[in-house]
Amino acid sequence: MKTNYKNFLILGISLIFMLILSACDTGSTATPAVSATVIPPDAVIAEGHLVPKDDLYLSFAARGKVALILVEKGDTVKQGELLIQLADRQQAEAALVAAQTELTAAQQAYDDFVRLADFAHAQSWRALLDAQTARAAAQTAWDDLDTDAIDDRIDEAEAEVNDTAETLKDAQDDFDKYADLSENNASRQDAKDTLDAAQKDYNAALRLLEET
Repeated sequence: MKTNYKNFLILGISLIFMLILSACDTGSTATPAVSATVIPPDAVIAEGHLVPKDDLYLSFAARGKVALILVEKGDTVKQGELLIQLADRQQAEAALVAAQTELTAAQQAYDDFVRLADFAHAQSWRALLDAQTARAAAQTAWDDLDTDAIDDRIDEAEAEVNDTAETLKDAQDDFDKYADLSENNASRQDAKDTLDAAQKDYNAALRLLEET
């Protein structure tokens, strides 16, 4: 009897002890610790946004109301691909044809301007070359010119003009003596012939001086 009681006592104490240990294990369950992120000293934290490499603003040659948009944001398009469609397509096409016609006319006008400018430049260059050639020829002629001989010829021509002028004056004075006589008078006729000859000599001397 005593032995059974002792066994029951030991069993009860063992159960109580196990319950106490179980309670201790449950209460001691710790919350997992959150480890901090370690940032290297040479690291940089920055906020950024992704943007396209190239931006393009579209402009259209023809004006009109947009009837249909054939692409969406983010779509990839190729050169020549249709992007939108206008409501009044015929009017847009007419405006486009007119714009192309104006472009062709402007290009032709520009080509004409370039061609005429080149021609005018060539003409100016040719005129400059001709002027330089003429100047060189004149310089050569001047270098070859005997100025002393020219001065001598001028002096002789001036002396001839002075002499003929004196002769003409004398002839005029002599003719004035017979000017009132009849034209058939012999003395008057001789004086008139002398005056005419003196006038011709004087005119010839003037021409020679001008040509010298």
